[in-house]
Amino acid sequence: MSTLNAEIRGFFSKRMPIQELSDDDDLFSNGFNSLYVLELFDFLDAHLGVKVEDADLEFDNFRSVNAVATFVRRKRGEGEE
Repeated sequence: MSTLNAEIRGFFSKRMPIQELSDDDDLFSNGFNSLYVLELFDFLDAHLGVKVEDADLEFDNFRSVNAVATFVRRKRGEGEE
């Protein structure tokens, strides 16, 4: 488990009604909704140094912890861990 995934999972676990969240769980089918999207974007900017641009607004970038981590790495210009 990567540190990045753990940080992202921590963000979601504080906002979602499920007990255990795996990195591949579909966040939208587990209660993550549009009310939290702006909070997620703020978290990505403030804590992970990634700004979400209009071109990034695709559900697949934010569908799971792994998807968000991949998105962050791509925006930072990093390879996969």
